Amino acid sequence: MDLPESSASTLQLVLATESEITESSTLGSNSWKGPLETDDYLRREAHLRDQALTRDGGISYWDFYAALGWKTYPSKHIALAPKSTVEHDIGFPRASLLAAEDIVELCTADEANLRSDMAMPAWPGVAIRVALLPDVETMQWHHAREEFLAQVLLGRWPTAKGAMAETPDGRRVWCIWTRTFGASQNEKVLNILRLFVEGETNSDQPAVNGAAGNNQSHSAQALLRAIAAILQAAQVEASIWSMSSVQFWNPSPISVLAAQYLDPSVEIFDRHDESISSLRWHGKPMPDGVKIDWVSNEKYGWC
Repeated sequence: MDLPESSASTLQLVLATESEITESSTLGSNSWKGPLETDDYLRREAHLRDQALTRDGGISYWDFYAALGWKTYPSKHIALAPKSTVEHDIGFPRASLLAAEDIVELCTADEANLRSDMAMPAWPGVAIRVALLPDVETMQWHHAREEFLAQVLLGRWPTAKGAMAETPDGRRVWCIWTRTFGASQNEKVLNILRLFVEGETNSDQPAVNGAAGNNQSHSAQALLRAIAAILQAAQVEASIWSMSSVQFWNPSPISVLAAQYLDPSVEIFDRHDESISSLRWHGKPMPDGVKIDWVSNEKYGWC
C-alpha cells in the first residue's frame, strides 16, 4: 500500500477513538501490563480513563517522542532501601501517615502555593515557566492505579498515601506517594509523587551548611530532619509492601541531603532509557537559546 508522506496536506492528526485506544492497548499490552494478565491490564486502563483527571477528554492519546518535537528535561532520581522500623533520632520530628481524605486539603494548599509562585517573574535567562498542577485529581489518578493493582494482585487495599512532619517553628512538610507493582522485584517501587514544604517557593534553596548559630542554618537543619522523617516513613511503607526501593524524581538539593542523612551512600541517578521527562511547546516559536523552565518536574506528572 502506497501511503502519503507525513508532511502531506491531505493528512489530518486526530485523537484516537475508544476502539482504537483499546486496540492500541491490546497490541502494546506485553510491554505495559507488567504483572497483570492482559484482560486485567485492559480493565485497569479503562478504569484509569474514567477518573476525574482523565474522563471527558481529560487525557489525549498520541505517539510523539523527542524525534517529533518533544524536548527532554532532566530525568534524575534518588533511591532509598526499604526499612522495617522507624529509627528515632534526637531532634527528629515524628512523621504521621496520610490517608486519602487528608490529600484534598494538602493538594489545595500545594496548588495555591505553586500558582502564586508561577505568577512571580521568571529567573534571568528564562522566558517561560511551565508546571503541571499537583492537584487532588492527579494524585487520585495515581492512587486509583495502585489500588487497582493491589486488589488484583494481592487482595489488599493501600491506605497510607503519604507522610507529614512538622519543623519546630510549625512548618508542615509532606510527601504523597504511590506504589508501583512491576513484573519483577526491582520494578516494585514506592514512588514519591510530590514533596512539599509549607511556606517555601520552588526557587528557594535553603542553606544547610552555614556557620553555627546562624538562624538560617538552624532552620535549614530542622527542615532537613523533617524531610528525612517523611522519607523514612516511606522506607517503612516500602518494606510493608515488599517494595525494592523508595524513589524520588528530581529531588531538591536539601531533599538529597535528607536522604543522605538516612543513608550516606545515596547518589543521584540519571535516567537515559526510560521515563524521560519530555515537554512539547505549542505556543509561538521560541528564539534559539531561549529557555523554558519546567517547575516541579516530579513523579506526579507521569501517567
